[in-house]
Amino acid sequence: MANEEWKTHPIDKIKADTPNAIAIGPFGSRMKAELYQPSGVPVIRGNNLSESRRFKGDFVYISEETAGQLQTSIRIPK
Repeated sequence: MANEEWKTHPIDKIKADTPNAIAIGPFGSRMKAELYQPSGVPVIRGNNLSESRRFKGDFVYISEETAGQLQTSIRIPK
């Protein structure tokens, strides 16, 4: 329940202007360990997050083909 002092806004007013600016992974049913391979497109998982801006731990990788099927979760650095 919202605090009475909080303002409410329609999602269209506060959402990002770019497509897929915020996306959660389709992980779970679409991202299975058997898709991982020794190299390819890195997957950032929860255990790669740290309290700083740096990623930690080992990454897993998926093929370009699998990554293409998960386009809404891909973030390409500028």
